[in-house]
Amino acid sequence: MDGKHKLIRTIFISSVFLLFAATFWPFLTELILAALFAFAFHDFNEKMLVRKIQRKYASLTVTLGVLIFIASPIIFIVLKTISAIKQYSQIGFHNTQLYQSTEKLLQDLTAFLTTIVKRLDLDASRLPNPSEILSRYSGEIGSLATGNLAKIPEVGLSIFIFFLGLYYFLNESDKIKSQFIKFDLLSEIETNKIIHILKKSSYTTLAISLFIASIQALIVSTFAYFSGFTEFFIIFIITFIFSLVPMVGSAPTPLFLMIISYMQSNPGAAVTMLVAGLIAGSIDNLIKPLILSSGEESFPPILSLITLIGAILVYGAIGILIGPIITQLALHILNILGTNMEASPSTDEKSGESTEFTATP
Repeated sequence: MDGKHKLIRTIFISSVFLLFAATFWPFLTELILAALFAFAFHDFNEKMLVRKIQRKYASLTVTLGVLIFIASPIIFIVLKTISAIKQYSQIGFHNTQLYQSTEKLLQDLTAFLTTIVKRLDLDASRLPNPSEILSRYSGEIGSLATGNLAKIPEVGLSIFIFFLGLYYFLNESDKIKSQFIKFDLLSEIETNKIIHILKKSSYTTLAISLFIASIQALIVSTFAYFSGFTEFFIIFIITFIFSLVPMVGSAPTPLFLMIISYMQSNPGAAVTMLVAGLIAGSIDNLIKPLILSSGEESFPPILSLITLIGAILVYGAIGILIGPIITQLALHILNILGTNMEASPSTDEKSGESTEFTATP
């Protein structure tokens, strides 16, 4: 093949792959997340194959399981949002329970701050009026909530693409791996090591972390509900998100509710939220190390937090899940490639020494 044909061939193949990539670019985040979930549940999928279950049915079972776990809270969020917006449209935002609870909370907070300011002999008249603050921003909050309804079809499409990708990656994992090895970008040993890292870090982040965050959120929201905080689902979601953040955990939610209970002269609820925070924290500090292998390498919390913030800025809220996995993969890849580069010269030296020895009469 002459140079002209090689150039045309390269341009043609590059154009096709660029068009192919452009087609999937709008769903890049969904497909990345689907691939990471596939790595996380790959071993479980293989165990089902050992039981003589066909791969397509095993992959479908895992996909449906993840669907139930993820889709259920999302559906609940959508229904609660629609219900709240309907209530807002019928009786007005100022008459909703959420508005009244928020106003009472701000009034209690203002009274608490006023007491402290007076004890310090400062001017308490400069403190903001909670009713004015709510009146100023309530309209914007209502408009924002109504505008988010238009995003429901977009969210539904993203979820649909995610589960299609998850099923595909689980069902075609062997073919994808074989095709990647044929490209000869990495050696088979390096490829297997990277796949092992991806499976391990994905399972740790997506399976274990999500499970523990759910347990912590359930504990805090249940204690809060019986302490008089009736917004069970909102507290659950906030605690769940905090639980996934390194160096933060589930502590902010029970701590905040404990302070609110104290300001409302409810020491019983304050003590209850303190107990909830201690129990939720013990789950992360005691149970998680037992689930994970004792020899697992941990990365500095500050590095994890920085990469988490960067991942959120790049990928959005999904960056909470993608960030830690990318961090572990990047750091382990350097070790893998560095080890192989160090091993190569020694192998050559040994082969040279062997050749020299055999050539000696």
